[in-house]
Amino acid sequence: MSNNYVNYYIEILSNTLNDAILRNVSLQANAKITEESINNHSVQVEELTDIINNLKNELETVKLNNANDKDSYVNKLNVDLEEAKNTINELNVRLLNYNSLKSEYDSVKHLANNVDTFRNELVKERAEHQKTHEKHSEEVKQIHEKYNDDIKQLNDKIAYLQLTPAKRKKIDEANKVSLLETVEVPEEPKEPEITKDGGSF
Repeated sequence: MSNNYVNYYIEILSNTLNDAILRNVSLQANAKITEESINNHSVQVEELTDIINNLKNELETVKLNNANDKDSYVNKLNVDLEEAKNTINELNVRLLNYNSLKSEYDSVKHLANNVDTFRNELVKERAEHQKTHEKHSEEVKQIHEKYNDDIKQLNDKIAYLQLTPAKRKKIDEANKVSLLETVEVPEEPKEPEITKDGGSF
């Protein structure tokens, strides 16, 4: 059950990491496009502001110098002024959207940092899992070898017990002979020789 948990943990963490990275890349691309668009619109706003100021100046000049054409010219300037204001409002809405996107990008960037931390933990967990797996594999191999040895000994005993008494006796005698050949039999200590004196006292 522990191995399944680690495997599911690794799989979900890998999927989360991939999703966060893809989202982060997408948001960065959108942020760059939006930033470029905002910069262009900012230039347009400045140009339109200059135009509005020029129109206001021209309007004041027209009011002073040309009273007859004032109404028609003022109407035209007012229309241009409204169009400029509408454009500015649209650009302000885009700017708000950009700020929202930037905030979301910062949030995903923070998430990406967390994912890096998770990834490092995942690498450590995989290494520990591999060590545990190798250790258990070696233990299982040793148990399997011992199990096979025990089975072989039991099979040998069963085969021996199924033999007739005469065959068992032959095998026992053969085993005793081979056992005696492998064991060194200590030599019996020699009795000290008695030196006999050839003379008489």
